Amino acid sequence: MTGVQTCALPIWVSPIRYLLNKRIRRAKRLLSGSLDPLVVIASMCGFASQSHLGTAFQFATGKSPGAWRKASS
Repeated sequence: MTGVQTCALPIWVSPIRYLLNKRIRRAKRLLSGSLDPLVVIASMCGFASQSHLGTAFQFATGKSPGAWRKASS
């Protein structure tokens, strides 16, 4: 292969789902371990906005980012 890298993804996970899961995992760590505002955490995790983080996080975890932070502290 010339200049193309591949990653070992499970066959049942699409690349966009893999990336979203990775962003959510990072958001969970940041929400649990920092006092940064949600808008900053959204940006650090690659989300376009705080609203985008909230929607994706709620879908993935069943909790809002604020509720996750409160429960983990």
